[in-house]
Amino acid sequence: MIESLQPIAGQLLLFQRSPKWVLPKPFLRFPPLLLYPLQKLLPFNLGNRILRGACFLAIEFLHCIVRRPSFVQRLFTGHLKSRILSSNPDAQAMNCMPEYRPGCSRIIVHAGFPHTLTKSNVTVVNDSVTGLTPSGEVATKTSSGEVVTYAPDVIIYATGFSVTDCGPQFEVTNGAGEALKSTWKSALDRWGGATLFGITTPLFPNFFVMYGPHTNTILGSITFFSECAASYVSQCVSHVLKAGKKSVTVKESSVTSYGKYVTKSFQGRPELDSCSAWYKGSGGGLPVTNFPGGMLEFWWLVRRFQVSDYTVE
Repeated sequence: MIESLQPIAGQLLLFQRSPKWVLPKPFLRFPPLLLYPLQKLLPFNLGNRILRGACFLAIEFLHCIVRRPSFVQRLFTGHLKSRILSSNPDAQAMNCMPEYRPGCSRIIVHAGFPHTLTKSNVTVVNDSVTGLTPSGEVATKTSSGEVVTYAPDVIIYATGFSVTDCGPQFEVTNGAGEALKSTWKSALDRWGGATLFGITTPLFPNFFVMYGPHTNTILGSITFFSECAASYVSQCVSHVLKAGKKSVTVKESSVTSYGKYVTKSFQGRPELDSCSAWYKGSGGGLPVTNFPGGMLEFWWLVRRFQVSDYTVE
């Protein structure tokens, strides 16, 4: 967005909540001499399947690099720093160089972002935004407590998600009258987690959630997670129908076991570093949205419906 706005703006103010790690787009290039035979000569769309598979594996490899502290992770972090500084030598002075590990906050894919910040009509504002005044000015507060206002012609609000309330926006209750949202809020104390694989919830029979808790990722495809969940739900429903039953409810013990797995898997991951990230929320603790692993790990967990995790009636 910043790269597109800079050429047409007289003065561009970037109110930066926190610096982010960035990667140039695209960071994975295929030579044209390789693309043509893959896309045009191979039958059954095999070439595009190979390309998609290569991209998938590249992203999974990148996730393996950032998921745990290691020598390779430090090399990768140093590479990102050098790329930023080569495009913007004043990145440190602008407070545009993160101090946390890549992956604590979402890595941003850019089209020249670091260099754009060096343009004469771009100013990075690191003061905290406190709100908008009735006259349309942006009010900020400096580290010393001084209030500073800006009067832009156009304001583009491009930040913020509500992640701690990731359930349906409509009310969902079970047969006992218990609400889904209140059940999820108390789930950590009751079962050590809210769902099994972010899909099914105890006490809520025949209720399945797509893109539920712990089904997001710092690097990867949310679509792939949803496809895995859809396959899992299909297996579950098929089992119930073939058994001639009417309801399926996940066991509390299964959710407790999965909660322990999630908690253990998060140890050492970059999401637990100190940083501002949309998927971390404001309550501390483990990220509500993210899965503590890669795409293949999630696929492995949900590849097969296990009836022992459920009560089928």
